[in-house]
Amino acid sequence: MGVHELLTTIWQELGSSSGAIQALVAILQVCILIVAAFLTIRQLKDAVRERSLEGFLAISAALDKQETKDARRFIFSSDALDPEALSKQDQEKIERVCLAFDHVGVLVIHGLIPRDVAMSMYFEVVLRTWHKVRDFVEAERKKRGTKLYMMYFQRLVQESERYHQRYFRNEKIYQFWGDEK
Repeated sequence: MGVHELLTTIWQELGSSSGAIQALVAILQVCILIVAAFLTIRQLKDAVRERSLEGFLAISAALDKQETKDARRFIFSSDALDPEALSKQDQEKIERVCLAFDHVGVLVIHGLIPRDVAMSMYFEVVLRTWHKVRDFVEAERKKRGTKLYMMYFQRLVQESERYHQRYFRNEKIYQFWGDEK
């Protein structure tokens, strides 16, 4: 039944012009409410997208800082990162990178940045980094007496592994700087 037929039926059923006008007004009000609800939902989606973009840009800026890049280069170029043998300065480099990925993990796990976007940008470097710093993180957890240290970084690693298996199953993740040769 089309809108015209619906309106004709309502008009005939009510039998009076004032009843028909009231029915038409009610129908128009419902239509306006539906359009308003649609526009509100669209505005909320745009606000979420904008907030996600802001969070993503902030994380990208933190990961793209030269000191963070240098710290990642240190991690990737080191043969072994024995937690007991690291200098305070080297520990700080590792923590800087781990903390950056822990923050990314918080945003991804809580849905504040789109998972697929974060994974497409960072899954490989997350996996490479975790491979190198896992022993350091485990030693810190033991030293601090908590398994919560860098918990979101580890959850980001799990998400990265799933993403790798789903989209790049046959691609090798190079673990060491220069390993790709």
